[in-house]
Amino acid sequence: MFNKKEIAELRSEISKLNQVVDEANKNIGALKSSSEDSKKIILEKINDITTRQVSYFEEFDKSLTAFNDMNLRYRKEFDSLGNFKNQLTDKILERIDREVKDELQKHFAKLELEKKNFETLSKELENLKNEIQKLKTISETIKAIDFELVNYTKKLAQEDHEKLRLMMQVDNLQKLIGKIRQGKHQ
Repeated sequence: MFNKKEIAELRSEISKLNQVVDEANKNIGALKSSSEDSKKIILEKINDITTRQVSYFEEFDKSLTAFNDMNLRYRKEFDSLGNFKNQLTDKILERIDREVKDELQKHFAKLELEKKNFETLSKELENLKNEIQKLKTISETIKAIDFELVNYTKKLAQEDHEKLRLMMQVDNLQKLIGKIRQGKHQ
C-alpha cells in the first residue's frame, strides 16, 4: 500500500485541499452572507417602494376626491351665478320698463296739456281771424281812422305770426303723439 512518505504527502495534499476547501467555504459563507444582506436590502427597498406606492395612490385618491368635490362646488357656484345673472337681468328690465312708462306718462300729460292749449289757441286764432276780417272791412269803409288802424294792423300781423308759430308747435306735438301711439301698439 502506501508508504509513510506517500501518506505524508497525501496528508500534506489533503491538508492543502482542506485549507482550499475551508477558504472556499469561508468565501461561500461570505458570499452567502453578502447575498442575504443584499437580499434583505433589496426586500427592504421593495417594501419601501411598495409603501411609497401605496402612499402615493392614497394621496392621489384623496386629491382626486378633493378635486371632484371642488369641481362640484364650482358647478354649483356657476349655476348660482347664472341664476343671479338672470334675476338681475329681470330686475333691470323691470326697472327700465317702469321708468320708461313713468317718463311716457309724464310726456303724455304734457302733450294733453299742450293739446288743450292748442285747441284754445286755435279757437282764439279763429276768432282773431274773424276780427281781422271785420277790421279789414271796416278799414276799407272808414278812411279817417287809418292811422290807428295801421298800428292795429301791425299788432294783428304780430299775432298772426304768433298764430303760425303756435300752429307749427301743434303740428310737431301731433307728430310726437303719433309716434308715441305707434310705440304703444308695438
